[in-house]
Amino acid sequence: MRMRRHAFSLVEMLIAVLLLSMLISLAVLAFKYQAMAIYKTEKVGINKVLKYNQLRSVLESISFYIVDTYDIIHQPTQHFHPYFKGDSKTLSFITTNPLFSNDISLGKFSCRENKLSYKEEHLFDRMDYLSPKFTNNVNQLVFYKKLDNCSFQYLYNMKLYDVVTDKIPDAIIIHLKEKKHEQNYFFNVKSDYNQSVSNIYDVFSRY
Repeated sequence: MRMRRHAFSLVEMLIAVLLLSMLISLAVLAFKYQAMAIYKTEKVGINKVLKYNQLRSVLESISFYIVDTYDIIHQPTQHFHPYFKGDSKTLSFITTNPLFSNDISLGKFSCRENKLSYKEEHLFDRMDYLSPKFTNNVNQLVFYKKLDNCSFQYLYNMKLYDVVTDKIPDAIIIHLKEKKHEQNYFFNVKSDYNQSVSNIYDVFSRY
């Protein structure tokens, strides 16, 4: 007896095509989400490296600063002073490698309102360079937002301090806590007195 062959009906064909389309769509969607996750992970990693390098560039280049004084016969003279004011929440300094210019600048980091922020101004632009204070011509940048905690410490002569004034520390430590994840950034201050003097005189020669 010959067996009769049954062909697929149109409905069965449509169902098969529909199922195949759904499987392809799910595969494409899964690949898209995986690619986005990889991209976001790489982007976060790149941003972290960039922020770290920017912090290091500024802090490792902290420099001595020139001030006016008077000698024993009350004649004006100049000497080099370690301009630095740091506590657990703010630090102000002179840097030879700022973020927003190529010249010596006044910089300040602040841990306020759950943010690590930075502002900078060219030292010899509008401010009184003998008594540096920020004017309205300030460049600003927020490094980190939504922090649970942020603070600074300073290493000087092999001891840790929460406050350092008018002396350049050997290293600066930034403590960051975000979503219960803690990070400690350690930056060696590479400022050398003789190099700082040379940099300041080089700047003065251009004015």
